[in-house]
Amino acid sequence: MGSPPVRLLSTVMRGERAAALRQRHARRAAGTRPPFIDEPSWNAFVAHVLEGKSMRDIAHDFGLSTPTIEVTVLRVARTLEMPRPEEAWSGAIGLDSPIEDLALSGRARNALRKAGCSTIRSLVEMDFRRAVRRLGPITRDEILAALRRHGFETPPAVTEETSRSIAEVKQEILRLRSQIAAATRQWRNRLERIEIRIRRLQGQPEQI
Repeated sequence: MGSPPVRLLSTVMRGERAAALRQRHARRAAGTRPPFIDEPSWNAFVAHVLEGKSMRDIAHDFGLSTPTIEVTVLRVARTLEMPRPEEAWSGAIGLDSPIEDLALSGRARNALRKAGCSTIRSLVEMDFRRAVRRLGPITRDEILAALRRHGFETPPAVTEETSRSIAEVKQEILRLRSQIAAATRQWRNRLERIEIRIRRLQGQPEQI
């Protein structure tokens, strides 16, 4: 007997995965949405795990592609399975909460994970500059804003870097002021020489 078609295998695997998700998360899906999961993702997850809808049907309802819904549902499942303090389920995010609870963009989460940062504690204690040196200013500001929004202090390395940047800007201002003053004196002297020349041409006595 020949091997089953790839499409059939895929269908079987998806069915087994759906059953496993329902077994692990049915009770959680029947409860209130955790604060660290956005509402659209949670709705897709509940539709699949609790209501038994297929990924294709959910994708049709949401106006998205089936792979996008699959990724979303699996991401929610992984997020639910991450170890976190019990208070995090009621909205209180602590140092031992995973960085996913900060609701960061995928790019920011992936960069921090690659830097070995898995919890908020590891984020605020690590060399933040080295962790995000490859990120642009928008993503960096996103991470800092998320920390401040949940009541966490800016990592010391960032504070030091900000202070150093401010000092450098102040020095640059002093240099510019000095250059402006020197240029002003130069033009003032040139103007005075022109005025003296005009008075000489007019036969007027020079002013002392």
